[in-house]
Amino acid sequence: MNYYSHTCLCGCGGQIEIKEYHEKKGIPKYIHNHHRRGIKNKKSSTKKAHIKQRYKIAKYLKQNRNKHFCQCGCNQRIRIKFRKNRKSRYLGISIKYINGHQSKIINNDINTKKKHYEITKQLWASPIYREKILKNNPSLQKGKPKSEEHKKKIGQGNKGKIHSEEQNEVMSKTIKGYWQNPEFVKKQKEARNLFPNKAELYLQNIINSIANSFLYVGDFSCFIGGRCPDFIDKTNNKIIELYGDYWHKGQDPNDRINYFKNYGFNTLVIWESELKDIDTLKNKLEVFLP
Repeated sequence: MNYYSHTCLCGCGGQIEIKEYHEKKGIPKYIHNHHRRGIKNKKSSTKKAHIKQRYKIAKYLKQNRNKHFCQCGCNQRIRIKFRKNRKSRYLGISIKYINGHQSKIINNDINTKKKHYEITKQLWASPIYREKILKNNPSLQKGKPKSEEHKKKIGQGNKGKIHSEEQNEVMSKTIKGYWQNPEFVKKQKEARNLFPNKAELYLQNIINSIANSFLYVGDFSCFIGGRCPDFIDKTNNKIIELYGDYWHKGQDPNDRINYFKNYGFNTLVIWESELKDIDTLKNKLEVFLP
């Protein structure tokens, strides 16, 4: 039978713990050693000490009443009130948001998003904050397998999402910037373990029978304007691209030709179905090759 219903009369705001034997003896008015008779050989009582502490906190809150602003980006001032209650006594110092502003963002402007980005950046800089979030969120932990139910929820949440043209442009620019970084390319190359497939090896043997100037570059060893060709001849500025019938279905090869043309390269696109007829393919390569 442990519950709180009486406050200490010394002024500290603490709650007295009621026990079974208090029914016979009566409920005390003070917490243990909070009465001034409980402390011996001291002139000042605990009551005076507690009152001084309360006044110090009240003075701090009055001085900084108009200096605390909500961190959600609404630029509204937080009303700080001093109360005698034990829990709310320190509320004005630790509060950062107005009620309901922490989880819900009122304005979705660019300025508010920038402020949230800066706040989260500062939080993620501390390793203690990272450890807490990683423990509570198992989906963020690396190497931990996800359940089938969790995967289905992620798939259902991403269904039906349509990005605007502005978002697509921003995403394409950021991705192109990543591929221009050589460290990012090295990591992708190691992670994917790229090597030529059967069709590419077959075409490479045919090209080598005519000319030995072409090199296989489809393993991210060479990029031109953020795109990786299949075979390249840097001395003569020529590129050969192999288009699969399934993966490149519905694509226009002229888009690839015009793209590499801006960088001074002549390109030849060969479809996978053309590998069946070797004689016509060799005639096509002899015309293109030097």
